[in-house]
Amino acid sequence: MISRLRAGALALVALALGFAPPGARAGALLEQAQAPAFRVRDLDGRELSLATLRARGPVLIDFWATWCEPCRAALAELEDWRRRWGPRGLTVVAVSVDGPRNVAKVRPFMARLKVGYPVVIDDDGRLQELYQVTQLPTSVLVDTAGRVVAVRVGYRRGDRALAERVESMLPADSTAGEPAR
Repeated sequence: MISRLRAGALALVALALGFAPPGARAGALLEQAQAPAFRVRDLDGRELSLATLRARGPVLIDFWATWCEPCRAALAELEDWRRRWGPRGLTVVAVSVDGPRNVAKVRPFMARLKVGYPVVIDDDGRLQELYQVTQLPTSVLVDTAGRVVAVRVGYRRGDRALAERVESMLPADSTAGEPAR
């Protein structure tokens, strides 16, 4: 019994330090699966459902917390993506996993970042559990058919893999080649 506990603890430490074997990372089982449906309210009280959001185009769900340094950079990047690709159908939803002690910080934190996408508070951990989020930030990309097509765990500035995946899912930019106004 103790050796199993010790082995489990070592496995958790290995995962936390990034020494997990391929496929063992958070979200690996979620990729290519049907995205768990949800219906939540954002900070402005608007109801959001995954089914309604994905009817417009791909949906990027980003799990983050106010105390998470890499999350700040990821949230800013996602605002750039919203501005760039929102008109072509991308929807970004930020899911705060801040606990009850930090929930009051979420609205002012997001106001300072000047983001234009909806922010949801996962106060009971339900979304985090549904999407198998074990590390922050974690971004989950859902296609219009409702499949999880990519999961990015962590954030590295300049990593273009997720951005390229998002862009490949969007219709061609109809303004490409038009003169600037």
